[in-house]
Amino acid sequence: MTTAADFDTDLEEDERGPPWGTIIASALPLVGVVYFLTFHGAMLFGEKESQAALEHYPAVAVVFIDGDSEGRALPLEGLVSAERVANLRATSDGVVDSVAAVPGAKVAAGDTLCTLRRGDGKRVLLRTTLAGEVSAVSAKPGSALAKGEPCASVTDTSSMIVTAELSAPAAEVVQPGDTAELIVAERKMRGKVRVVYPPMRGRPDAGRIAEIEMPEGHGGQAGMKAEVRIRTQQISAVHVPFDTLTLHPAKGMSVRIVQGDGPLGVIETLPVLLVAATDKGFYVDGLPESGRLVVNDVDFPPPVDGEKVRIGKVI
Repeated sequence: MTTAADFDTDLEEDERGPPWGTIIASALPLVGVVYFLTFHGAMLFGEKESQAALEHYPAVAVVFIDGDSEGRALPLEGLVSAERVANLRATSDGVVDSVAAVPGAKVAAGDTLCTLRRGDGKRVLLRTTLAGEVSAVSAKPGSALAKGEPCASVTDTSSMIVTAELSAPAAEVVQPGDTAELIVAERKMRGKVRVVYPPMRGRPDAGRIAEIEMPEGHGGQAGMKAEVRIRTQQISAVHVPFDTLTLHPAKGMSVRIVQGDGPLGVIETLPVLLVAATDKGFYVDGLPESGRLVVNDVDFPPPVDGEKVRIGKVI
């Protein structure tokens, strides 16, 4: 039989309602939906809005540059030559009787390298005035030589240099004593800039010649080509493709760079100094070590200085 006490207890439980754990458990799915819409939904909608906003800006094609690998070096093409060469020439008409010269052989000053026999039967000895290396043999026994024609040549290998032409602006920053990295006949070596000659009279904008000393044991011969990189603290050459260069009416030869890190940026035109040419572009000075350069592309209209643009293509 139900008593009054039992009735009061049941009534109190009904008034308190169901336990809180039951309420929380039933609400969890709804909380998850709200969370997803609040955060993930906002991100999704935000991406659509950002993408739509990007489309309002003109697009440009860019190429990334990185000058770290170049260091502060001026790339050039040079030619190996010798300052002291002895050409053993016939002092009279005659026939070569003997040739002791062998290309590449080391000789001392005073060595007899060729013997001629004149028409009267007398012998003429051709001696080298230099110590060095036989660089050329122009005759062989039995050959007829006229007066003044060479039989052989000797090069003083300690006088070997590399000559390279500098542009007028580059010549202003290259100094005697600058280190030069050389590649001659696939051999790498280091030399020093010995002299930079002044410009030709009346032609201040013409190229100027630099002479670079070669180290001992270089193995080079006159006439060989040399790859040259002159190290200087006054210039930082960065390689850029041909189609990044533009002629600005006020700034001259320039490139346009997209300032910023994201998909949007602002165009800034930077004047540059053309340092050296390659088959793919130019080494220029005046750029930051890294950045995004605008490429002249027919698919994109050329931007103007200060314009906000988006990256449309990376080359």
